[in-house]
Amino acid sequence: MQNGVRKEQGKEKGGRQDVFGDQRFAEALRIAYRSLAGPGAWRVLSARQVRYIRILRFDAQNGSEGQDHISRFLNSDSGREGCIEEDLWELYNNPSRGKGRYTWIEHARNLSRTLHTSTKHSGDENSAPHTTQQTPVLTLQFVHTFSILRILSVLAVILATSVAAALLWIFLGKSGWGNLRDGGRGERVGAGMLVALVALVVQGLGFAVWMGVSWVWVPR
Repeated sequence: MQNGVRKEQGKEKGGRQDVFGDQRFAEALRIAYRSLAGPGAWRVLSARQVRYIRILRFDAQNGSEGQDHISRFLNSDSGREGCIEEDLWELYNNPSRGKGRYTWIEHARNLSRTLHTSTKHSGDENSAPHTTQQTPVLTLQFVHTFSILRILSVLAVILATSVAAALLWIFLGKSGWGNLRDGGRGERVGAGMLVALVALVVQGLGFAVWMGVSWVWVPR
């Protein structure tokens, strides 16, 4: 299953477009993320952005999460040594890569059978009589990290606007420290530096609030 299960093009044109394949799976993931991450404006303006997707196993019996054996199973099932989560991330970013492919659908089916079988054996050996053994649930976690590009862009805007405020004050502003006719623009340099400092402090506070909100805000 290295390249996934592919269907013939004739079947695709003969009414199989509605089959839930990798492309529709990726599109469903994107829709789910948008519904969880909140308004589109916030996703664009936030200091954090989704970087990758983790595959986890949630055990409802004890409320724990596990990842190692899931990754090992997917890697062995795909016949490659690299991280299978990278393939999922690439598919998420470009759903068209999954057109006519059913690799992740097969992964989900195999994992479901494996988790159910392992839970059944564990229940037979360790569970007390009449104890209900719940099957672990496979979950996908969208992991967010701070975007270096967005942060540097905002810092560049802050510096640029502070410098622009100083220059505008020097060349166009009014000085309270002397007669403009006699002193000219030279007297406004000190005031312009003060304006730049005030603008830098105000925008710095806004930057700190932006970073803090981006860190603590959790999509619901």
